[in-house]
Amino acid sequence: MSVEVLDTGIGIAEEMLEAIFAEYHQVAPGFGGGVGLGLFIVKRGADMLGHSVAVRSKVGIGSSFAIEVPLHLDAM
Repeated sequence: MSVEVLDTGIGIAEEMLEAIFAEYHQVAPGFGGGVGLGLFIVKRGADMLGHSVAVRSKVGIGSSFAIEVPLHLDAM
């Protein structure tokens, strides 16, 4: 199962997709007022829990972020 967030923002160029998970990295500094920690925190938390994070993006259209979470039906 995955948890997905869609963003209709400025989008991210393909060559920047790995860099967006770095601490304090911003695709467009000053745009939106952030400091570049959000995706770093998401990736670090997912890594700690053993989950993968995927991103798809098109410049000028937006981005999609997904975290793969195992679904244990026996726990229900």
